[in-house]
Parts: sequence; structure tokens; C-alpha cells
Amino acid sequence: MDTAVVWSVALVAVAGGFALLVRVLRAVGRVARTMEDFADDWHGESERPGVARRAGVMERLDGIETRLSGVEERLGGKPSRPSGRPPVRAVP
Repeated sequence: MDTAVVWSVALVAVAGGFALLVRVLRAVGRVARTMEDFADDWHGESERPGVARRAGVMERLDGIETRLSGVEERLGGKPSRPSGRPPVRAVP
């Protein structure tokens, strides 16, 4: 009788450890996939059949800076407000 109890407890402990290991490995897999998606977004992806090329973060920021410098040039390099007046709480 005591042997059956010991084996039952051991079997439950092994099954519980296996279930815990599976949960941990699933969580690690989810984190790894998320990090892979982040790296793909950061570096961009080259064109492949059926999928267009996606620019990476640094390339997109460069494009934004280029467009912004064009806007600054058109404004004459001066910060302005739509009304042309200084802000209400301007500090001298």
C-alpha cells in the first residue's frame, strides 16, 4: 500500500514538472517571436515573392528628417505660429 502511494506521488510530481516545463517553454517561445518581430521591424525586410520591401526604422526616420528639413527651408528656417503672434505665455 505504501509503495503505491509513493509511486503515485512521484508520478504526479513528474507530470507537474513536465507541465511547468511546457508552460515555461511556450512563454519563452512567445518572447522570442516578439523579439524577432521587433528586429524585423527595426532592420526592415527585403523584397521577396509576393511581399513588398519594408524599410527599417532608421531608413524611415531619415525620410522623415529629409521631409522636415524641406518644410523648414520653405518656412525660412524660423519657427512660426499660424497667427504670427508670439505665444500667450512668452517668457522674455
